Amino acid sequence: MVKGKKVADGVEFYVAAASSEVQAESEKRGDWQTLLESGAIQQQGGQLVLTTKASEIQLPDTIQGIIAARLDRLDNRLKYTMQLASVIGREFSFRILEAVSDMPEPAWAALADSYAMICMYWDASEANLTAAERASKKALELLPGLAESHVSRGLSHFVRGDSTAAIAEFETALNLDPELFDAWYFYGRVCFQQGELQHATELFERAERIDPEDFQAPILLRQIYRTLGRDEEALAAARRGTERAERRLELNPDDTRALNLALGGLVELAEKEKVIEFAERSLAIDGDNPDTLYNVACGFARIGEPEPSLECLERASMRGMAIAKWAENDSDLD
Repeated sequence: MVKGKKVADGVEFYVAAASSEVQAESEKRGDWQTLLESGAIQQQGGQLVLTTKASEIQLPDTIQGIIAARLDRLDNRLKYTMQLASVIGREFSFRILEAVSDMPEPAWAALADSYAMICMYWDASEANLTAAERASKKALELLPGLAESHVSRGLSHFVRGDSTAAIAEFETALNLDPELFDAWYFYGRVCFQQGELQHATELFERAERIDPEDFQAPILLRQIYRTLGRDEEALAAARRGTERAERRLELNPDDTRALNLALGGLVELAEKEKVIEFAERSLAIDGDNPDTLYNVACGFARIGEPEPSLECLERASMRGMAIAKWAENDSDLD
């Protein structure tokens, strides 16, 4: 390793000392720090060690957009609580948050959702899974009659891989509030992942009727319609979803969630040049995000570009995305 040089993009270079004495001597000479500054990843006791300050780590734009959209639905008091949590820091005890604020009970559901989104699209570590579980349990304990509490609990089950428990919570939420978009949408995602395409179709259709500006449900629907041989409906859903995603991008050009899902609509509409444009934009903004890599891989696969598609899939998997279950029923990768 030459001082001042960096590990190449896309390469993960791991270092571990043969013994504590060897590492101490290397640190004394400054060689160890040179390796870390070059981008090497330190292994210690069978674990990966953070070599960058947590405050310097950037949350991927895709996840920021998803969380921001969900937080926008909160009232002002709940938004204040989530802002307070962000000031406390990236990691904090739930008891600390309760102690320093008049913690409104519905805020626990929002906190649980934030952790679940990180697990779903980025890092399903045991710490994040446990945080989602604890916050959702607290939400349900405080407000068992609130539909959002059951959606949050369902999401915590979903990211844990317990689809049966997730569905039970989503159905409870819908009994409490039949007009709750999140319950229909995430219930649909569970059914899609299980291969229950007809049921997923009904759930996504209901979600779209509730929120006619949402671009996610119609773009997922166009894929299911095509798989079921309903080609005209697939094209219509692709147009609706793409138009809505592009309206979102007019307001926020860096919204990678909109860019990523719009790729699916554009491939359906056979707009190859735009697919490449959107893929390049998304990778430039958030190219290390597994969700971005997966959706770009699907876009490249559909336009007949297998090599970049496989490269993106490999990188998504390397960065912690559990893609196998979703990919089993993802016809964009056929």
